[in-house]
Amino acid sequence: MANRKEIRMKTALYLVMAGAFAVAAGLLAPGCKEQASPPAGTSQTGDASEAAAAIAQKLCPVTDDPIDPKIYVDYQGRRVYFCCEMCPPMFTKDPEKYLKKLDEQMKGAAPAAKDTPPAAEKPILHWTCAMHPEVKADKPGKCPKCGMTLVPVTESPKEPAGK
Repeated sequence: MANRKEIRMKTALYLVMAGAFAVAAGLLAPGCKEQASPPAGTSQTGDASEAAAAIAQKLCPVTDDPIDPKIYVDYQGRRVYFCCEMCPPMFTKDPEKYLKKLDEQMKGAAPAAKDTPPAAEKPILHWTCAMHPEVKADKPGKCPKCGMTLVPVTESPKEPAGK
């Protein structure tokens, strides 16, 4: 039977091996958040806060993660932003695939038409508790049953069809 020292040594060895494997897998796995030297074709200039304010693109076309405004590629007169340094090389391998995905993202991000006014513009009928809808008040406050903040009700609940 193995003594305690031998068991501790084997356990330490396994932990070191598992840690080394995890590090290697993290470095070799496709994806993001690994900061490396900028790949060819990327530019990293300008103040990130200024760039973020002017960018309509919000998600990386490769991973769908939020973009880093300092990481981008100018492709055929179009600036494409990415979340990390790992994504531009993947983009340049198949730019049309990712541009199509980016165009779909941008269409989905278009502001909706103003057919109905926002809830803030609708008149408040009363205030109620999200957990106790039977509680109604004419002003904001706390629910007397649970202490939660009352929320505004701007329209009456729709009556089910057939009633």
